[in-house]
Amino acid sequence: MIKMENAIDIKLKELKKVLLENKFLISVAESCTGGLVSKTITDIPGSSNYFVGGVVTYQNTAKEKILNIPIDLINKFTAVSEPVAKEMAQSVRKLYCSDFSISTTGYAGPHLMNSNEPTGLVFIGISSKKGVKVYKEFFYGNRNQIRIKVTEKAIEYLINYINNEILERSFVCQKTL
Repeated sequence: MIKMENAIDIKLKELKKVLLENKFLISVAESCTGGLVSKTITDIPGSSNYFVGGVVTYQNTAKEKILNIPIDLINKFTAVSEPVAKEMAQSVRKLYCSDFSISTTGYAGPHLMNSNEPTGLVFIGISSKKGVKVYKEFFYGNRNQIRIKVTEKAIEYLINYINNEILERSFVCQKTL
């Protein structure tokens, strides 16, 4: 029986290739995905050549103590917000001295305790020395399906972000020659 590659396997091979070719290092700060992004990346043999580390900061106190996210920021915007996703991505990149980082924060469900926000609302942050981009997404499905979709989308966003930076560097180098 021939095993077919699924979409995430193809994305992970692309990620590995671009990271190794450019000697880039990555790190991850996770909340709603509970370590799934880190696990998915490290499932690939050789990932220790580019994956520095990750943290799961599920509760607000962990975000505050491990990633130094100001509790005032969390209280003002909630842990599931663009500003918190941005801070998580920047902080984990600095913590691990990586070139790029991913952050995930959201509501995977099945229900919310103290929020009017819908299950499936997620913010994915991608950070580099150049800046941070945060994406707001809505995913549908059960808890596990949402976490898998967030993981796949985060990896896709990271690949696109890295490729755009490489293209910009290439363009700048060509213009200066």
